Amino acid sequence: MRAFLRNTYLDIFGLISKPKKGIHIINSHYISEKKSNSDVFFHQLEAISNHVTFIGIEEAVSLVENKKEVNQPLVTFTYDDGFEECYTHINPVLKQFGISAGFFINPGFIDGDEKYNQKFLKRINTKNKSPMTWNQVNALIKDGHVIGSHTMDHLDLGTNLSQEQLEYQLGYCKKYIEEKTNNNCNMFAFPFGQMQHFNEEALEVSKKYYEHIFSGTDYKNYHSFNSFVINRRHCEPNWPVSHFKYFLNVDKKY
Repeated sequence: MRAFLRNTYLDIFGLISKPKKGIHIINSHYISEKKSNSDVFFHQLEAISNHVTFIGIEEAVSLVENKKEVNQPLVTFTYDDGFEECYTHINPVLKQFGISAGFFINPGFIDGDEKYNQKFLKRINTKNKSPMTWNQVNALIKDGHVIGSHTMDHLDLGTNLSQEQLEYQLGYCKKYIEEKTNNNCNMFAFPFGQMQHFNEEALEVSKKYYEHIFSGTDYKNYHSFNSFVINRRHCEPNWPVSHFKYFLNVDKKY
């Protein structure tokens, strides 16, 4: 009943909502929990394109980091976890709209065997998903997208990980991605995205290796953690357009 009421509310108020001016960095994962359909995502972007301007992730980050005020709604996209459909289903749609996105990947998932990947999916409460290959990751780079780090193994960085573990999950992850892609990896999004999943120790190690750090929460404010972290707004590619419009109808501030 609660979910029904929530969806009804979003359906109604989303119809009359208009995206507000600001830089909206969207955080997504996949198109569907089951069988994915690119048409769903295409129609979502097609409908929202009448109300916003799409920009690349690097431009969005530059605007936010320089605390620029904008007079229109600007939207960019990021995708966590590195699921295969990011390449097979999401990227083709982004191409049609000329959008450069950010993809935050877990190398352990890409390289994992069946046993590891089943544990990985259980950790993130997701089923029936496969990772991209390194060839697909590199193809995303050729298409103009940015590859970022999401830790080696998608661990909760708000727990008491040792310094050695943090260095592996953050520092080694950056190095490994750069070796596999022959590209700089300067962006990092911490797993699970909420503030309780990222502590000061993890922040300090992250700052050693990455120029830009992202959360998945506190979307009304551009920054958190004393302006060291850029906040994103969660919105999946299979959500109704009315819901998407509603979540873009928010005043943002530095």
